[in-house]
Amino acid sequence: MPKPSPRNNPKTAKVAGNAPAGPGKPREISSLLSGSGLSDRAQEFVRRQEDWASFFAARLEPALLAAIGHFVEKDGTLTIFVGSAAWAARLRYALPDLWPAASGFRPGIARWKVKIQPVAARTGARE
Repeated sequence: MPKPSPRNNPKTAKVAGNAPAGPGKPREISSLLSGSGLSDRAQEFVRRQEDWASFFAARLEPALLAAIGHFVEKDGTLTIFVGSAAWAARLRYALPDLWPAASGFRPGIARWKVKIQPVAARTGARE
């Protein structure tokens, strides 16, 4: 029977040079997030949500504003997520009157979409 290698033999002396390289010193989550840029993107997303919410708060009725879930700006398109098809239809009729103000608020927005937000995304649960 072959002799086990010293690396796997629990009876051999542990020498500093034979120790496997560990992952290093534990790091704080904040330092990991700051290095990845994820926290900056999250802060930018929250800032845009707040900007659009304040823009629409002054221009839409409160019930319609409450139906809006969140906003996504991507590639010159503003996508507005609402809770139901009925609210989506009401918002689609209200948006054309707001277009001049919206293009002045964010000149990079060329068009917008209204989408119905899935139930799982609204509640945080899967059905």
